[in-house]
Amino acid sequence: MKNRNCAVPMIVPAAGLPPLLLLYFIWRQAVNLPYMDQWDGFFLQILLPLREGCLNLGSLWHQHNEHRLFFPRLIMLALALPSRWNVVWEQYASVCLQGITFVFVAATAGRTFTPGRRRPLQLFIVLASILLFSMVQHENWAWGWQLQVYLNLLAAAMAFWASAGGPQRLRRLLLAASACLLGTFSFANGLILWWVLFPWILRGPKGPARTARAIFWLILSLGSAGAYFSGYRHPVHHPNLTLFLEDPASFCMFFLAYLGAPLGKPLGTGAAALLGLLGLLASFAALFRVLREGHRIPDPARPWFASIAFVVLSALATALGRMGFGPSHALASRYTAFSTFFWVGLAAVLFLNDHPYGVFTGQAGPLRKWVISLLFTGLIVLHALAYAQGLSAFTAHNANLRDTLDLLRYDRVYGGGDRFGRIYPDLKILGRAILRLRQQGLGPFHKDIKKPRGLYAQWPPRLVKEGLFRPSRESLVPKEPPFDLILEQDGGYEVFLDVGTCTCPAIIRLLMDGELLGTGRCTGRRRAGSPRSSLLPIGRLTVARGRHRFEVMKNDPSCHVRGLVLIPARAGGLKE
Repeated sequence: MKNRNCAVPMIVPAAGLPPLLLLYFIWRQAVNLPYMDQWDGFFLQILLPLREGCLNLGSLWHQHNEHRLFFPRLIMLALALPSRWNVVWEQYASVCLQGITFVFVAATAGRTFTPGRRRPLQLFIVLASILLFSMVQHENWAWGWQLQVYLNLLAAAMAFWASAGGPQRLRRLLLAASACLLGTFSFANGLILWWVLFPWILRGPKGPARTARAIFWLILSLGSAGAYFSGYRHPVHHPNLTLFLEDPASFCMFFLAYLGAPLGKPLGTGAAALLGLLGLLASFAALFRVLREGHRIPDPARPWFASIAFVVLSALATALGRMGFGPSHALASRYTAFSTFFWVGLAAVLFLNDHPYGVFTGQAGPLRKWVISLLFTGLIVLHALAYAQGLSAFTAHNANLRDTLDLLRYDRVYGGGDRFGRIYPDLKILGRAILRLRQQGLGPFHKDIKKPRGLYAQWPPRLVKEGLFRPSRESLVPKEPPFDLILEQDGGYEVFLDVGTCTCPAIIRLLMDGELLGTGRCTGRRRAGSPRSSLLPIGRLTVARGRHRFEVMKNDPSCHVRGLVLIPARAGGLKE
């Protein structure tokens, strides 16, 4: 008895480690800079109209791609107002939503797993935590806009938890209906929840009560679908929905790779599709066996088979709408939040004991133990690879954001289109949004960037290959093409070079109009992919306004100069 009582506290640190690691990575690397849809989908359409007093309900209801993001937009507004739109708050909100989802998953397992047998429940809870907080979902964790995904998953987990009991109790029925409404107007696949749970509504003896429940559920589901599709338009930039008829093989590959992506992503589309196929076959085998034994799904297994059906139907819907982008698009990190739920449901089905499909049913022989051990070892290795790949992508994404954020510190930026294009492809819309963001003092302009600090000119990209130059350490050769810059006022400047990559110590000289302006020494500590750029001080410059030509000379071909920084002397120098 003592050992069993101690086992429950032991799973708390094991299940709590994955979310704590995730929170640590966000705390260390997150960048307060809006990204992609946050610029036009939230700031220009929602937050800015609210601050100007012209926000209406239609803006909150407005279709975004295939989705009605009514509830996610409300949460984003609730986070943006007290934080002055610090988008890192949205990333933490995503983790909190997933944490609540995990609590509902664990509670559902506690209801459905056989009482008195702790080992399957404990192993499942730890496995669910590892999968739900996996870094394979790095795009969702690094992009606060994706809290819509986790709000949808939370709604699904709430609905499945409610379905672990009978629908005869009114509060369970109302909770499930509320969860379906929340999921429908958080993400498009929330519509699937209504029909996945409809068999649960029909549980119980025939009679007026069951008929009333069915009518109530149908009215709500059809009303939600009608509200959702009212004024709906297929996004013009998305593929045609009938492409699967022309290329069914690609459709099947996309569908299976979508399901297998949480484990097979590091190995490519084919491996992910194979894992998806194996998971799908395992689900069908379990379903076939239980139906053969009892002609109906047992009550403990209903919520887990419902979760599997929810993800499978979501994968089919996504394949219909996205297969035109190619099967490899199924491996996109943003989709793995849903496909991870497939593996959680499948694990629960296999871990359920006292049922013919349970992994822990009866006395396992040596061969069965070896097979199970090898299976779990392989899954752990695959997940470790996917986690490492996701963490690397998470770090690189935040490094790019921080790199772009550096450009916003200057009141004038010449060039930089490639770096600004990382956060939004339409530079005209982005420029207008950045200007309004600066005027409103929101986002990075609230605390991170209090005052612009001068001029930044991006150096034009080189047109020669890196390996063509083999200079000695003493010789200095031009490595970056010269460029002209027009200064609009006389005065003194502090001059810096933005050194992007420098793998070893190097000497860099800056020339203006053919005359040496100054020399800097790069220590070689700046590496490719480093999260912060290095500003190398060159010296002070007093110059008349007009056109001037700048040129860089250096002795190390691996040292890449990305930009020139001029800080007016009256600004008091460079302040980080």
